[in-house]
Amino acid sequence: RALIQAYAVKVLIARISNEVPPLQGLALMALQQLMVQRDGVAHAISEGAMAVIIPILSSQEQLAREKAALALGALTTEFPEKREAGPSALQPLVTMLADEALSARHAASSALMSLTVENSVKELAIGAQVPEALDVALDECVRNETLPEGDRDKLISALTVNLVQTIDQVAEHPKARRYFKSKGTLRKLQQFETSSNIHVRKHTSKAIAQITWMP
Repeated sequence: RALIQAYAVKVLIARISNEVPPLQGLALMALQQLMVQRDGVAHAISEGAMAVIIPILSSQEQLAREKAALALGALTTEFPEKREAGPSALQPLVTMLADEALSARHAASSALMSLTVENSVKELAIGAQVPEALDVALDECVRNETLPEGDRDKLISALTVNLVQTIDQVAEHPKARRYFKSKGTLRKLQQFETSSNIHVRKHTSKAIAQITWMP
């Protein structure tokens, strides 16, 4: 089974490299499925998946860039991969956070949430204007939260969780913390404190505590 999986990962990565953009997304979906297992991630790393996936984040094809973001999140479960991806992945992910497709915005938020756990990526996030992008992306989440519970978009609620958790992580950096305080991000977050979504409430509480923390 391990040999079959290793071969499948190798074939998929080669296919992603050479496939036309409309079909890259499908191959990336298959690769992501294989990376659910730890061995699949290890095989993908050894076959150079990072260098293949990151350029596709800027693809003109929505499905391709969206699935690239999800695959990147699956690939970067450990700190070395987060550090490796950060310098080249942050900027296209910031761009995707404003994508016209909600599913792509959600995918970008998932990848950013994964990468910004790592301290060196938090530093890079400042230069890549991640705090600014997160603040803007929160606006649709605030609007969604004001709707009656039955009318809320579930994917936007999931996006909210990702964004708030990423804000919590990025706010460990003093410059991000100052930005969130000065630009009204805190007021936006306070809209979620009484959310009916337990995950939104939990991460909101942590993010507010992080932003308002005083040394």
